[in-house]
Amino acid sequence: MSISRLTFTCILFALLLGRAPAQTADSTYPPEPPNAEEQGGILLRFKLTKALRYRSETTGARSLDSEEIRYMPTHNPDIFIRKATRTTEELDPRGRIVQITSTATATNQTSRAVEDTGMFPETPVKTGDTWNQRITNKATTQNSGETRKWKLTGFATVRSHRCAVLEYDFQMSHRWESTTATSSTERTGKTVVYFDYHLGGLVQQQSSQTMEIKTLLTKSRREFSHKNQTQTIITLVE
Repeated sequence: MSISRLTFTCILFALLLGRAPAQTADSTYPPEPPNAEEQGGILLRFKLTKALRYRSETTGARSLDSEEIRYMPTHNPDIFIRKATRTTEELDPRGRIVQITSTATATNQTSRAVEDTGMFPETPVKTGDTWNQRITNKATTQNSGETRKWKLTGFATVRSHRCAVLEYDFQMSHRWESTTATSSTERTGKTVVYFDYHLGGLVQQQSSQTMEIKTLLTKSRREFSHKNQTQTIITLVE
């Protein structure tokens, strides 16, 4: 085999390998029977008394992205901050998003209000209980929203943290139109959250999602589509 042919074969293999969705490590924890407190029902709330730092890693078809996320209390006990690389969210103890600020550059920031029914229900929950969360972008003329169907599936111990295991299936849709094209985004997936209800904070969160983007050119009526699968693990740094 010539050098050029060998090089071509290696490049082709790398490209084919890159097309397969990368897999994150299995980070599930064995379920444990509920204790007396949990059998009676627990109230899920964020209760941040100090900043919590997390490491987020996302694997996609050809990339690995990582960032630091911080959950921070404020002077207002009814508001805390979730700060990532490009977004800052203000939330209340039930996990309802009050406002999102997106940062494109150091001088380019945009804020938007959202309507959020809350990550946690108003009343205590037991194993098997379900509830819905709806997040709607209020500050846009576009059609944008996400529905999360939550369930308390059980309890587990994660690195000495007693955690409620919460799962939700989500579906997000976004559509916009211009004079030249119409585009739609559909995002579906599943998230598992390990929440230390005594600490009042996340210990670990893992998500898998499929996103499909479709664009229709107005003049030519040509349609383009792209589908991508990603997995994300967010872990408390202690």
